[in-house]
Amino acid sequence: MPNATESAPAQGQGGANVQPFPVRRLSGMGLLACGCLLLAVAAASGQARQRTTSISGVPALDPPTEPVVLYSNDVPRIRVVPIVTGLSHPWGLAFRRNGDILVTERNAGALRLIRDGVLDARPVPGVPEVYKGTRLAGLMDIALHPDDDRIVYLTYSRPAEQDGRRGAVIALARGRLDAGALTEVRDIFVSEGFGRGVAASRVTFGPDGKVYMTIGGAIRSRTTGLSAQYPV
Repeated sequence: MPNATESAPAQGQGGANVQPFPVRRLSGMGLLACGCLLLAVAAASGQARQRTTSISGVPALDPPTEPVVLYSNDVPRIRVVPIVTGLSHPWGLAFRRNGDILVTERNAGALRLIRDGVLDARPVPGVPEVYKGTRLAGLMDIALHPDDDRIVYLTYSRPAEQDGRRGAVIALARGRLDAGALTEVRDIFVSEGFGRGVAASRVTFGPDGKVYMTIGGAIRSRTTGLSAQYPV
């Protein structure tokens, strides 16, 4: 799976512009996906309204509305607590030091703010335009700079055109939160691959202070007919 990485020193407190960074490709670098909290914020969201296809004989279940305990092979007990309702296809989330939670809505191409357990009715303005030509395209992951959580990194399906066909490339954008809006937004990495199908992405910071980004697509199981990382 292709990856991109960049060094990312924080923007100065005085508001000086962040300098561009060299981007290079890596291979074989995995990312941590969002954990069970994403399931919690997804309660009663668009995922609840559109159930995933279930394996024959196994009923589809709605997301929980009350705290529940889940069990897995890796972690014996996971307590999942629903936080908010009303999100549409939540994909990534990031936590600010002041307690705010930023959540990306994939299909809507919106960045949402959760403060004190309440979802702000107004999406955060300033998010780049996303391609919505396929159901698994849109606004993907989010990461905050470890030294300045006002600096936001977003991965998304960027609209593109090739030979008269409309489609998308995957991009990594960086912006700055200022007075509740995303400002100074620009792409710092754009993939070369053009397509009209599935191309998901994740982004995180490594202990070396660099940004790591993965690009890939959902894989459909021939046995079950279900797609990997496909929350409908």
